[in-house]
Amino acid sequence: MSVKVKDILNLDIFNDIKIVTGQNGLNRTIQRVSVFDCPIKSDVIDKNIIEEGDFFVTSLFVVKDSLEDMLKLIKILVESKASGVCVIDEYIDRFPNEFIELASKNSFPVFLADKDVPYADVIQSIMELIIKDKEDIISEMKIEKLLKEESYEKITKIAYDINNDFMKNLVVLYLLKFDSKRNSSYIYQSINKREMWSALKYKDGALIIITNSESKQIQKQVDYILNLVNNTHQNYVLGISNLYEDLKYLKKATIEAITSCEFSNILNQNIVRYNQLGVYTILATMKYKVELKEFYNKIVLPLKEYDKKYSLNLFETMVRFVDNDGNYEKTANEMFQHENTIRYRITKIKQILNMEEMNIEFLTQISIAVKIHKLLNASL
Repeated sequence: MSVKVKDILNLDIFNDIKIVTGQNGLNRTIQRVSVFDCPIKSDVIDKNIIEEGDFFVTSLFVVKDSLEDMLKLIKILVESKASGVCVIDEYIDRFPNEFIELASKNSFPVFLADKDVPYADVIQSIMELIIKDKEDIISEMKIEKLLKEESYEKITKIAYDINNDFMKNLVVLYLLKFDSKRNSSYIYQSINKREMWSALKYKDGALIIITNSESKQIQKQVDYILNLVNNTHQNYVLGISNLYEDLKYLKKATIEAITSCEFSNILNQNIVRYNQLGVYTILATMKYKVELKEFYNKIVLPLKEYDKKYSLNLFETMVRFVDNDGNYEKTANEMFQHENTIRYRITKIKQILNMEEMNIEFLTQISIAVKIHKLLNASL
């Protein structure tokens, strides 16, 4: 992770600050932010006064009367691999074309801010973003350490290292697909202001840990999170773990929340609770085992071969039949077929699989086969 120039565009203070040129350089990384309003000599790079990733706030007072000095300044900043510059328009409200062209050619972002915008506010906002990024890195390291740990004692220690105010009862949620960074910031702020909760950046999402001294209160708190997310996001995926009554199960709950998110596409739901996954929790651990593939092939390949030869659409019928909980009428309506056609196809599937007299076993096996099919073909 790192703070890019494009990230500062989401800061409130940049609502009224416009980018003049260098839009192709918005992926430059910001390492430091500073002010300059004094002459810059060419040896600033050799002396490490300006370093890669530096972002500057300036009025350009010292070069405002000289195009040559302006261009020299841009060349020095580009050569030093600085990340960009925000110019306060106290002395310059319009840049010479040569200045804009040079910055654009080198994909060097140049912003223009009103003279009433305080330098300190710009610097503070960007610094807070850099500090937050560092904190996110530390948080991710803690979560990675948690997921590798086997000792209950050490898991509990990591839990208290994340938040010393955690209580014993917990549920973990994993939120993916933020609509915007501003909305994600609101989520983090709303959750982290509560002493017994924590929201941490993890990979592409937010890991939300809610705890309480009373297990009965946890569901109400989960509902609060759901409302919070619904009110701030239109498109999201949320995985929810089971309830646990001891912090030593934080690793287990974290894995459950992340795993639940991964099954969003399979279940066609944006909110997935781990206790909904059923047999998927077992199948997922066997995804790459040869036994699972062998079972899948035993059920599916004969049907696909028959479909290829006779175009009877047995495989799709089986999938729809399982999805509709074995309801012939719903399956027929969904496939725009007569109910008797679906009954005939299911009978044919039983014959092909040699399971004519094994109704419960037949339903069990095709249900598992369909789940394996979704597991193997979904983008987890």
